Amino acid sequence: ETGSRAAIIEKDVETLCQRGLVKRTAKGGLTLESFHAEKPLEERSAEDMDAKSGMARVAAERYIHHGMKLFLDGSTSVAAILPYICAMRLTVTTNSLSIIGELRKRRFTGDIYCTGGSYRSKSNTVIGNNAIRTIEHHPADLTILGVEGISSKMELMEAHPGEALIKQAMVTNSNRTLILAMPHKLNDDSLLTFATLKDVHALIS
Repeated sequence: ETGSRAAIIEKDVETLCQRGLVKRTAKGGLTLESFHAEKPLEERSAEDMDAKSGMARVAAERYIHHGMKLFLDGSTSVAAILPYICAMRLTVTTNSLSIIGELRKRRFTGDIYCTGGSYRSKSNTVIGNNAIRTIEHHPADLTILGVEGISSKMELMEAHPGEALIKQAMVTNSNRTLILAMPHKLNDDSLLTFATLKDVHALIS
């Protein structure tokens, strides 16, 4: 059993390496850059509420239209967009149970797809290979993501490896990507790079 678990962990590490999210050292370890820890969902939800609502309104008015297929991640900046889209005819695919619950609460009449996967209580999201396969099988017109930071090299950063893989899959499998980021996220290195600004259509800050 121990050997089996080790094999699974090694497979996960190899997946992260292949996708360019982590790098092995010469001695076989993983080098971590300077980063800040991921905050719990409840703490993030209470921060900068008015500013997030303002970014969300701009995103909804300029980039979201009836009939679109959307990927939404589990960030609180993205959750702020829900009041502006609940009356639209949209197809939403998300790994966020909070977003699904809020859409139902607001009587969203579009279609909702949950990616499925392994549950993360800290973010109330699901991650893993099953979630990625769902994303790959349901391509979107537009991906809307939050970030943990945007580095000085214009890299989009995420604190958790599983969330980074989800965001990378969403970017890869949609026609356009929109990033919502508070100003203090700029020049802020987190842990993992999942894309760069060259991969996105627009940044709202």
